[in-house]
Amino acid sequence: MSLDSAQAEGYARAVMRKLSLIFLVFGIGLLSVLIYQVGPAKLWADMVHIGPSLLWVLLVGLASMFFLAVAWKELLYPERTTATVWDLFAAGLVGFSVNELTPGSVAGEPVKGAQLKGKIPPEDIVSSLILHNYLYIITNFLQIALGALIGLIWLDLAPVLMWGTIVVTAVVGGILVLLTLAIRWGMAERFMKALRFVRLPIQNIEGAIEGARKADLQARTYAQERRAAFWRAFLWIFAARTMAVVEIWVILLIIGHPAGFATLMLLQASSLLVYVIFFFVPSQMGANEAGSTLIFKLLRFDPATGLLMELVRRLRKIAVIIIGLCILGIKTLLKPRT
Repeated sequence: MSLDSAQAEGYARAVMRKLSLIFLVFGIGLLSVLIYQVGPAKLWADMVHIGPSLLWVLLVGLASMFFLAVAWKELLYPERTTATVWDLFAAGLVGFSVNELTPGSVAGEPVKGAQLKGKIPPEDIVSSLILHNYLYIITNFLQIALGALIGLIWLDLAPVLMWGTIVVTAVVGGILVLLTLAIRWGMAERFMKALRFVRLPIQNIEGAIEGARKADLQARTYAQERRAAFWRAFLWIFAARTMAVVEIWVILLIIGHPAGFATLMLLQASSLLVYVIFFFVPSQMGANEAGSTLIFKLLRFDPATGLLMELVRRLRKIAVIIIGLCILGIKTLLKPRT
């Protein structure tokens, strides 16, 4: 890499760090305002009331992560891997922790692969993660569309929320059509070419494009050769994302505000929509809380309940992040020194 390219890359990273910090500070400020409006004392009393029941929320979250690991296992060639579901589960927890602490929620993917070095061929790691993330994205948009449709049909929505739901359903439907074609188009290769087009300072971009092309080819080949495993992986990922609906149900039940199926699906859809829109904000700080506060208000519920629900979910995220970082720390300490 030339000196100019290295300087440009360093500058780009510095800008990203600054933007990430700005978004994080803004999110913390927004969260602080929401907490102030509801009342810190009230929220603290509610959290104390929840107490040990938070363990149930954590278990639901870990079950979701385990389902994702089972799906990942389905996307690997059995004869070419020695990694167990538990290896993939641990790698997924580490990757989740890194994703939650970095903007864009993609930095954890290379970290996942690094955890499995020697147990899965590098090309299989890349292609399986491409397929896994593809199915994950498909599932997210599918659940947004399903939640919006169910809410539109079964709930008496305010006009603003009703029209917003119609627009979201239409847009997400179009995105789903594009995503179903994406695997045939070569997602990774096209993404790397897009990075070259915008002249981002990436070392050996041509080599990266070639590697992406091979990964795309292997992903398409796998989807064709092991179609049953591909669909099993999709079902496991769908089950994992459905656990988020279970999580919302458990939290609302614990805090004394049980909700029906249609409401739960709409809340999950709105949560996923916020995640998609504000993916660049580290851990979607403040965005999740503001989004749920707004949707609860539009559903004619107490907005404070929406904020409390998201604070409980954030505590669950923090717990999972701590678990993931502990796993990473232990693996680092046990790694043989060369």
